[in-house]
Amino acid sequence: MKYWVVLLMAFIIVWAAGSVQGALIEYQLSDLGNQQWEYAYRVVNNHSEIEPIKSLTIWFETNAGQFEIVSGNSIISEWDEAILHDVVGRGHGYDLLAKDEGIGPGDDMEGFAVRFKWNSAGQPGSQFYEVLDPDDFSLIESGYTVPEPNMMVLGGVGMVIGFIKRRLAGR
Repeated sequence: MKYWVVLLMAFIIVWAAGSVQGALIEYQLSDLGNQQWEYAYRVVNNHSEIEPIKSLTIWFETNAGQFEIVSGNSIISEWDEAILHDVVGRGHGYDLLAKDEGIGPGDDMEGFAVRFKWNSAGQPGSQFYEVLDPDDFSLIESGYTVPEPNMMVLGGVGMVIGFIKRRLAGR
């Protein structure tokens, strides 16, 4: 009985980690040396019933600077990208606006990328983002970017595998 309870709890953790937000923005962070860093993003639209994601802004802390957009060609042809500098109360933003369809419900898109200089100790981490309505720029949803792959999902899967191995070894 205990085996099934743990297995059910692990399933709930993995399911919840993957479905917490309607929009999921995963990042991969690369240290390029000399305080230069690069975020590569994957945007997932987990919504099943709303419009596609057509506008979003990912916010940087004020201790980042010297931005350069380095997205792939497929992104450049489908999205307008801009860096918003020194927005009062926000810092800097990486702003995205779809030229056509955007990211439909259940779809994802990767290839968004920004290089920048990090002017603090340590390394950059998760960022605040906002998904906006492209017509009036009202807020649809906000949240924080997560490292790719989602560490909660990997942790939940690892916990299940470890429990099963231990359970089988005890037989």
